[in-house]
Amino acid sequence: MRSGFFILSLTALFVGCLQKKSPNGEPLARVGNHFLYISDINSALAGRSPLQDSVPYLKKLVQEWVREQVLLDKANKVLTAAQKDKRKELDAYLTALLVYDYQRQMVEQKLDTMVTDTQIKQYFEKNKADFELKQNLIRFRYVKLKKNMPADEAKTLIGSDKEEDLKRLKLFCRQHASNYFLNDKVWLSFQDVLKEIPIQTYNEEDFLKNNTMVEVKDNEYTYLVRISDYRVKNGQSQPELEHDRIVQMIVQARKAKLIRESEQQVLKEAELNGSIEIF
Repeated sequence: MRSGFFILSLTALFVGCLQKKSPNGEPLARVGNHFLYISDINSALAGRSPLQDSVPYLKKLVQEWVREQVLLDKANKVLTAAQKDKRKELDAYLTALLVYDYQRQMVEQKLDTMVTDTQIKQYFEKNKADFELKQNLIRFRYVKLKKNMPADEAKTLIGSDKEEDLKRLKLFCRQHASNYFLNDKVWLSFQDVLKEIPIQTYNEEDFLKNNTMVEVKDNEYTYLVRISDYRVKNGQSQPELEHDRIVQMIVQARKAKLIRESEQQVLKEAELNGSIEIF
């Protein structure tokens, strides 16, 4: 019963406070000598309609404030004066915040985030040991045909490297294929390929090493696959596979260098103008 009365009272108080627009008005809650007013939490209520979910949300804010104040009062009673003295921690925290904000502003103004393909390749070559494959990859072409459709033409074209044959294969696929993928310049996970093509293998590495042209059939379709190239897991990755990761690494390295150089410059300026003395 008291709970229901509290909610009704809180609702009436909330609506009344909004209507009066008083900076303080009647308090919403009290813990000891501390009072919570609607003006204390107006920013948290901004944009919420009293007719929607603002009243339950207000109740939650009040309950959170009460909990924090009760715990704070208990801490003030239990802790010693030395334990409650947090000036050193606050000073250290403030220092860290100010330095962080200065560095962030400086980085936003000066950091070069453009990374060229040449820079990516150079970074990869210098740090090859950091780029080891975690899965098997392939570059391939494949054509999926209805099982009753003749596949001889597609078999011939998919195995050819002639530009004219590739154009003919694309036209054939648009007209007859249920699905196809012909861009064998792109590296893809072999596991992802197996989700689309029902190749049965117990050893992926051996399969990739011993197969170039593959024909697979199920109850409905014929799958023609040409494996143009492959990389086995734990082997060497490729720059194009690590593009986004390398870009992030290069930008982070530039950021760290920029911060170091800025610190050195600020220290040098302080030394020159006599701001630094070490006793």
